[in-house]
Amino acid sequence: EGEPAESIGIASAAVEARTAEFEQICDEEREHLISLLPNEELKRIARMRLDGEKNREIAAAFQFPLFKVERRLRRIREIWIKAGRGL
Repeated sequence: EGEPAESIGIASAAVEARTAEFEQICDEEREHLISLLPNEELKRIARMRLDGEKNREIAAAFQFPLFKVERRLRRIREIWIKAGRGL
């Protein structure tokens, strides 16, 4: 009945390895995207947004009005699109 425990363990290890590999690829792509940005302010804003921060939270962290953060995010997207990596 069912698969032997050894087989399940091997399958689980394979899934974990693929997940770790996928996370590494995502981290590398994220850092590449960040490296395309011309200054530390844009890099920090991009990291915060990619980490799930809301625009209002980013604005508060920088003490910027919301429209300024939205403008910076548009600029980030434009840079990434020009590089062929638009999100």
